[in-house]
Amino acid sequence: FYGPNIKPLPKFNPLSENIKLKIVKKFQDNISTDDIIPGGTKILSLRSNIPAISEYIFNRKSPELIKKLKDYKQKYSNLCIVAGENYGQGSSREHAAVVQKFNGIEIVLAKSFAKIHKSNLVNFGILPLEFENKTDYDKLSEDDEIEITDLHKQIKSGVLELKIPNKDIFVKAMVDITEREKEVILAGGRLNFVKEKFK
Repeated sequence: FYGPNIKPLPKFNPLSENIKLKIVKKFQDNISTDDIIPGGTKILSLRSNIPAISEYIFNRKSPELIKKLKDYKQKYSNLCIVAGENYGQGSSREHAAVVQKFNGIEIVLAKSFAKIHKSNLVNFGILPLEFENKTDYDKLSEDDEIEITDLHKQIKSGVLELKIPNKDIFVKAMVDITEREKEVILAGGRLNFVKEKFK
């Protein structure tokens, strides 16, 4: 039995082989884990309740985003965040990754990542992609769509080609993670990966 403020971790599915994403938000540089999910006693008391804590995603930086995420999650299967340099800097809280996954974010495309947050994203099945050419960041806008085919094969290769159909352009992105982390991503996160190993 769970207490009233403890909820089991939701089941997260692996990424599809061919995927369409909607860019729900575009951020600048140095988005911190505090920007993603604020600290404080109110938030800490919800740390065992992922649905509740997920309501506070980007609450300080973009408080209107939670409504947009909920609306988009009904229309689009997969969402994407685009960001500048050093995404996920600061404290190494895992909740900053899991609330993104819970809200439908499957890929974060950034100029660069803070190392620990990148690992946390992988652990919860979110694919961290880095622009091969950082100037491509300027070509993307909120509400653009991204299409990726042969995703699993491209993840293994380490370089992905992203099609932006509404602008008729392609953007290349790198998967700068270890071979083991690629396996974790393809499984849909570390929990799924471990379950598969013990089957």
